[in-house]
Formats: sequence, C-alpha cells, structure tokens
Amino acid sequence: MTEKPFLDRMYDFLVQHYPELKDKYFSTSKNHFGPHPQWLFDTPHDCWGEHPDNPMRDNHSKRLTDLVKDMIKNAQKEVDITNLRLPSGAFKEALISGINENTAAQPLKIRILCGKGGTENLDSAAFLRDIQKGINNKLVEVYAGVHTVVRLFAPIGWNHAKYIAVDGKTILFGGHNYIDKTYLGKNPIFDISMKLDGPLASKAHFFSNRLWEYVNQFKATPHTYSDSLKDNIIEKRNAPPFNENDNHSLPEGDVPVIHVTQPGHGLIDEYKNPYANPSLSSIYFAMANAQKSICISQQDIGGAGYRHNDSTAEGKWDQTSGLVPFVAFRDPEEQVYADMRYFDVNLLHSLAGNLSKNNQLTVKMVLSNRKSESEEGGKHGGYSNDVSPACVFRALGWYMVKRLGITDAKAAEIIKKQVFIRTIGFAGEKQWRAYDKKIIGNHAKFWSADDEICSIGSNNFYPATIYWDIFRTGHHQEWAVIIGNNAKNVVKNLREDYFDNLYKYSVDAPFKENYLWNLRDPQGFPKP
Repeated sequence: MTEKPFLDRMYDFLVQHYPELKDKYFSTSKNHFGPHPQWLFDTPHDCWGEHPDNPMRDNHSKRLTDLVKDMIKNAQKEVDITNLRLPSGAFKEALISGINENTAAQPLKIRILCGKGGTENLDSAAFLRDIQKGINNKLVEVYAGVHTVVRLFAPIGWNHAKYIAVDGKTILFGGHNYIDKTYLGKNPIFDISMKLDGPLASKAHFFSNRLWEYVNQFKATPHTYSDSLKDNIIEKRNAPPFNENDNHSLPEGDVPVIHVTQPGHGLIDEYKNPYANPSLSSIYFAMANAQKSICISQQDIGGAGYRHNDSTAEGKWDQTSGLVPFVAFRDPEEQVYADMRYFDVNLLHSLAGNLSKNNQLTVKMVLSNRKSESEEGGKHGGYSNDVSPACVFRALGWYMVKRLGITDAKAAEIIKKQVFIRTIGFAGEKQWRAYDKKIIGNHAKFWSADDEICSIGSNNFYPATIYWDIFRTGHHQEWAVIIGNNAKNVVKNLREDYFDNLYKYSVDAPFKENYLWNLRDPQGFPKP
C-alpha cells in the first residue's frame, strides 16, 4: 500500500486535532504559482556570492515593490494588506501609485492592518494623510488599523501575519514587513515571500475579517485603534467586511497547499480551545516526520531571555501566554550568570526525537548573526535574539540527554553527524560592508522536509518572549502556507533556488562537545 503524500498526512493530522477550525484557520486547495521561478520573491534578489566590499546595487529588491504596486493596480474590489508595520518609503509609494493607476469600475476598498512590534508607535491617521496627499483617485476607501490584544496592562498578542490578498484571487505571503530601509537600503535584511493565484487568497480575507472584527470592537483603546479615508475625509469608521467565500470560478491550479494560522489571542475566543495552533502544529509534524532532510531558514531558533541571579534556572519549564511550553538555557558562548535563552519544548521534542531515532536524517539551519539590526537600527526591532548556534546545539543535546535518556556521548555523536548550523553570510562573510560594520540579519520563515513539502510564512521557530519592565510572553496572529509537490517538483525547485544558495554562502558554526557539559536536570516539567 502506497503511503499518502506528506502534505496529505499533515492535513489529516490537523483535521484530527482541530476539526472545528477546518476550512477557517487551516484549509487545503490547489493554486497557480506562475512560471518558475517568478513566484519567488527573496530579498536582496540575485546577490549570492557578491563580495561584501562591493556596494550593494541600487534597486536590488525593486521587483518586490513593483509587485505590490501591480497587485493594487489590478485589483477590482478589495485589497487586504496585513503586516507588522504600516508601509513606508518605496512600499508606501507603491501603494499610492497602484491606487492612482487602478481602473476598477467600482470604488476600491483597501484595508491595512498592522501589529505593534518594535519600539515605534504607529500613527494610522498620519499615514492616511500621506496617502490622501498622493492619490488622485478620490473614490478609494483606505482603512488603517493596529491590532494589539492587551490583558492586565501587558501586551500578550498582536498581528504578526504578513500578506497582501486581492479579490480572493491573488496573494503575496511570507516574512516581509513593508519597511523601506530594512529591505530596500544598502544593508538589507534577508527575507522571502511568495506569490500565488487561486482560491487560497479568499482564506486570507477570512483571517483579516476576524482581525478587523476585533479592531472595530476595541478601536478606541490606546493599543488597538484605526482610522479611515473615505469620500476624501479622514475619520474613525469601522472597516467593512470583505468577501471571504471561496471563488469557485477560478480554475484549479496544479500546486497543492495548506494554509495554516496561529489565531492568537482575541481571534477565536468563541471556540472551546482559544489556544488552538495549526501553524505551530504543522511545524512540529514536519520536524517529527521528515525521513531524509530538514532545511530551516529562520532569524533564530531560541527566544530572547532575561537575566537571572544564577544559573539554576537552566532547564526550567514554563509556558507562554499562548500555552506554548518553553525551557530556559544558558548560552555556552557566555558566562554562566548571563541571560537565559528560551526554546519551544515541542520543537525540541520533534527535532531531537526524530534525530535520535533516525540516523539517516540531516538537519540544516541558516540563522541570523548575533546583534543583527536593520539599517535603521533597533527602531523596528532587532533581527537577532542574540542566541548563538552553540546555544541551539546545547538545547538539542539537553533534550536528548535529559528528556530522552541518551548518553552525552551519543547525543554529541548524533548532533555532530546530523545537525549543521550556519549563520547567514555574504560570499561567506559575516558582514555586509567593511566600512559600516552592519551585521547580516535573516528574517525568513522557511522550512522544508524531504523535498516533499515546504513552508513560507510569518511564524518564527522561537517562542514569543519579550522583556518589557518584567518578563512577558506573547501569542500573536500568524499566517503560513505549506506547499506540496506537483509534477514540476516545485518544492525541490524552491529548495535549490533559495535554500541551497543561502546555505552555500553562509558561515559554518561547528559543533563542540563541550557545549553539552554540565547539563542541568529538567525543572518543573510535567512527567512524560
């Protein structure tokens, strides 16, 4: 009996665990990706292997802003832009140009919904005034809002999804925030997004509708708010719902996908399990069931921590406000009495468990360099949790030894032979330019398994922990698309076009056995 394709087995797993969320917060469909490789939008584009002393060429990522403009220009009714930040610089100019060149027969409605990450407040009214000055299409309606869920004066969730969906037919999704200098300047952050055409885009409208329902209800609070531009007047109005029904008139494509979400706080409180998490569950399933290879491109695997008075907190189990369990580790590259780093227990269980029982599995990761920031510094948040590859090795080894009962020597052997970690480079260098000392950051959220499935989206592999006067945790809204193979081996193509180049030009971080010395016993863990 032939085993089901990887994608189908994952879908069955999600249906089994979250039946009430099926066709809402996860679904399966077939879509069009267009000519290969035009559907892939990596930034900076086609710069692999250039020497870091060479000036970054102008317009290295212009095809991304051109796509944003074209999607808005060709929209007929509705555009959802869901992102962490309000579009700035060339992204905002692309929005304005797309509106001005739009020739739809009816007024175009655009909803722009953001989270509130980083250190800079988002002024939705000022943003709309800039749009108002630039557009000549006075019939357009633009709604700009910020989605942040607050409990007891501590932020525990905000929108982190990143996509543009148009008319339920076309969607651009991935890791890009539409911040000009972060991606388009001389020191760009690496990232990846993807465009597809098909009925999946309607599911993005469903997701945005749920987000906007919350914003409409709580828009008068300091943390959740919105403004609108309609009839050439800026004022507070509720954003209208968009059509979220599947567009059955679209021809079926040849690429099977599953869209998965992390609904987060404030989105599915009406369900019995408000912490249901198809996005993270899909990651765990892939990491636990890959047989040959896993490729990971992420900013970090571990989350930012906070300072303890001593090292006894290592191995301590806790959980985020989204009920995601995490465990604390010291970083072997730092002193014992230093900030702890936090790792998703379920992720460690999936990866370490699979590695320990399958000696044919290889895991390759490309992560940010420590201290990475964008060209604008920490204004929009950093691009590193300051977690070294040594700490990732230690976390995997700790789980094997302390939770799975493997000897130190065996854990070291598994990691040395099967786990390969690199930090993102540029022709093998750790810095973009010798003269400005910018350190390379990776903001991608990509993984693949066995060249059978891969994912691009907004979900990080590290638990959402933040340090804001005291230690807090978050439970954000996320969106990702898991791609299955077609006759043209789209998953293999993506791995070769993107990840192989990324890995080739990055910098090796070799494993050392002393990373596993003095591992502490688990603290506070539920019994297996």
